[in-house]
Amino acid sequence: MRDFNSFEKNIITALIDPTDGHIPSIESILNEFFFTDELGRALIIRANLEYAYFYIKTKIFDDDSEKNSALQQFLDLILFLNYLKKEGYISFHHGHASPIKPLYILNNTFDAPSVENDTIILNAKGDYTSQPNNTIQDIDNTVIYKGVLFKGDMFKTICATMTGNLIISSQLKQFDTKKDLVKELLSIANNPPSNPSSNTIQRKERIKQRKNATPQKEKHFFQWLSVGIASLLIIGGLLTYFYHKHQINHLHSDNISLKKNLDSLKQQKKQIAQSKVYYGIDISHYNGNEVSLLTKEDSITFVIIKATEGVTYEDPDFSNNWDLVEDQKYILGAYHFYRTNDDPDEQVNFYWNTLKSKGTPDIAPIVDIENGSIPTGTSITTQDLQTGLISFLETLTTVSGRIPMIYTNLDFANQYLNNPDFSKYPLWLAEYNNKTEPELPETWKTKGYTIWQKSDSYTIESIATDYDIYDGNLIKLIK
Repeated sequence: MRDFNSFEKNIITALIDPTDGHIPSIESILNEFFFTDELGRALIIRANLEYAYFYIKTKIFDDDSEKNSALQQFLDLILFLNYLKKEGYISFHHGHASPIKPLYILNNTFDAPSVENDTIILNAKGDYTSQPNNTIQDIDNTVIYKGVLFKGDMFKTICATMTGNLIISSQLKQFDTKKDLVKELLSIANNPPSNPSSNTIQRKERIKQRKNATPQKEKHFFQWLSVGIASLLIIGGLLTYFYHKHQINHLHSDNISLKKNLDSLKQQKKQIAQSKVYYGIDISHYNGNEVSLLTKEDSITFVIIKATEGVTYEDPDFSNNWDLVEDQKYILGAYHFYRTNDDPDEQVNFYWNTLKSKGTPDIAPIVDIENGSIPTGTSITTQDLQTGLISFLETLTTVSGRIPMIYTNLDFANQYLNNPDFSKYPLWLAEYNNKTEPELPETWKTKGYTIWQKSDSYTIESIATDYDIYDGNLIKLIK
């Protein structure tokens, strides 16, 4: 175990402090000593949208020096928790049924959160945040916190170190019982007591008397010992100075990088917020290496790939297509082809575990149900099909924390999906025509479609594929 500074020691003390025998959540511990109203800090993690906001009280945020100090402490906390995790001193458990919740809120006063449309009510006082969640306001609409956005790898690290139940290794639990004589001597030398007790005075007097009675050889020994300790103190002081100087330079560099990233993210967010038409394709192994053939002239924004079918079939190109889409930086979706003759819950588990082996797609989970979902030579009643599909969708919502999307066509939807319960799920509609809008199934007449598969004959270097349209705000596509 490496040496820890005072900030890190305080973190360790807070982590090992719970003594009531239960396994605490890391959120509850962080709420006790870091994300407090008194310190003016809060954190909201939108796991389903893959971003997090670190909030700082407005008064602190508007002072550059105090804001940078708060950000540095937050980054130090993340890095240290990540270090403890990587070294095996701590681990996090999210449970089997729901690997990660869609929303985490860290602050000791945000104790009664509820979600209403795009607004998160944080407590009984009425403090709230609305999309895009970059500020927190009180009931009078006064901005009380301002946020710094984290996405990408930083978001993933925040999620990995600040959510779930905390499991502490026995090695870390022993931390506060370990003694180091040299460190104690150095600490005493650097921080002498301002009001020495009578015991200390008596002890010094005894040492003085003993030294007066010490033979000449022992005097030389103690002189060399004094020189050694003094040298250690000087070396220790120099090491401490250069270490802190390196840390300050490192944090300054992080701040410059963070500001650049924030400026870039602001510009990105401004572009994403604009509502317009976006084009995409959907592929499986039948389409070969289409993703690698895409060019700017194709104007493609999103790619949806086939992941699984039934309870045993994984598309042979699933993993490769996933990597290609991520490398090319397209918005990624992945779908499951539903089979009516397979158990709905088993299909969910197979599909979700396959996705998790690669990560989390940008677009919510998708289920493809159409005529081919009913095996040839079999039949199923509308009621039985609906019961099985609703069970699949509800279970998938639970495990993913997101509302799944349904892919289907007009005729199949009107015949089998004529239950209004399906309307709460976004529709990806296959409807091939030369019109400006598709004909909607009865169930989605009011709500409309989310994605329209307008054609099955879009060509990329002589390879035909499906062509999809999303008309709206990209943030809503990936939320």
